[in-house]
Amino acid sequence: MAEDDKDFKFRDDIKPLHIVQPQGVSFKMNGHELEWQNWKMHISFTQREGIALSTITYNDHGEIRPIIYRLSLAEMVVPYGAPEYPHPRKFAFDSGEYGMGTMANELSLGCDCLGQIHYLPGAYVRNNGSAAIIKNVICIHEEDAGVLWKHTDYRPGGRSQTVRRRRLVVSMVCTLANYEYIWNYHFYQDGSIEFEIRLTGILNVYIADKDETNPYGTVVAPGINAQNHQHLFSVRIDPMIDGLSNSVVESDTIALPDAPTGSAANFAGNAFLSKETVLTTEAGRPFDWAKERRWKIINGARKHHASGKNVGYSIGMKGGATPVMAHHDSWAAKRAAFVTNALWVCRDVEGPKGSRMWPAGKYVPQTRVEPEDSVGKWVEGRQNADNEDILVYVTVVEHLNVTLKPNSFFKANPSMDVPGTYDLTSVPAFSDEVVNGRSNGAHGCH
Repeated sequence: MAEDDKDFKFRDDIKPLHIVQPQGVSFKMNGHELEWQNWKMHISFTQREGIALSTITYNDHGEIRPIIYRLSLAEMVVPYGAPEYPHPRKFAFDSGEYGMGTMANELSLGCDCLGQIHYLPGAYVRNNGSAAIIKNVICIHEEDAGVLWKHTDYRPGGRSQTVRRRRLVVSMVCTLANYEYIWNYHFYQDGSIEFEIRLTGILNVYIADKDETNPYGTVVAPGINAQNHQHLFSVRIDPMIDGLSNSVVESDTIALPDAPTGSAANFAGNAFLSKETVLTTEAGRPFDWAKERRWKIINGARKHHASGKNVGYSIGMKGGATPVMAHHDSWAAKRAAFVTNALWVCRDVEGPKGSRMWPAGKYVPQTRVEPEDSVGKWVEGRQNADNEDILVYVTVVEHLNVTLKPNSFFKANPSMDVPGTYDLTSVPAFSDEVVNGRSNGAHGCH
């Protein structure tokens, strides 16, 4: 922008913000095995998934409780919404066709990750059989994440207490043509796990004629149209909630049935409850906003000491549960059938070639229709999925907090004048690490 706009200048009113840990980091590394705040896991890197986390456990006051056997991004697809040729052919499988590991960035200390950082390398096999090694491809660090909990006793003389929330971040960045994907696995001190997906980069655009109107995109500059499209992700969860025999429970919030306002059971008309249904067989399930539909993975053999309910983990995905906008019989949806449901549950069937892995098939570029070895075909078997070794595939569009974002408001991205930073206080997490003298990055911050 500085070359095209003679009046452009970087902001000069931003003061330095440093993240320091004078006593060092709170996590421990043993090769690719990580321990932090009762969490323990193995971190690996694959050509197709990028980061893959496995054997995730939590130390519950001395009891090592297994939670997830393996967690990763299994697939994603980017269908475009313009019907004219050749745009219907644009629905790239960025994971299955390109590979998140293949397209991963080498990260730079003080730019991509701030604070006291530990990096892990990644490797994959090139087409010619040689090894490709990416140094510093996975970033591990801690960060403040707001308030963990707070309470003020409102009574006279009452006390107030606030506890800050810290989280562990395991992250990587991939460049797929015009887009950058930022993958953040967050682990919290309250036993929760979050997978955050962020997008940045450059829009995919094409030239528009003067005064051309097109409902399938947005004119972002004179003669430049950015087409409507979606990014749909399939997250593979191989659970082991207190063991390998798990089930998925679907929960719908509904008004108290057969109890109208004024009735004995619902005099004021305000009653509602949560109706739970165990998914006893393999199935794909849609999201239902009207019923505030939720899912949880449970172990039916273990109960909570007070509630008597099965122990489990809830899947929070409401903010990213937007359905695919293309018709379900469209080219894109027929090929990427995993996008037609928000959640899939199937048996973890292992054979000579390994377990069920890829929801759109192992060889994505070689078929125009849904392959037999894909999640939509797997669930047609309708095998028992209650109290079994199961897999759960979650289809999301993006990680979402409540936001207000400008829409055709500014002439251009208003943050383009934020200067790049190079934080000299960002250092390796462990004192015996030598990282290019100080910086890990192959590329600078600017």
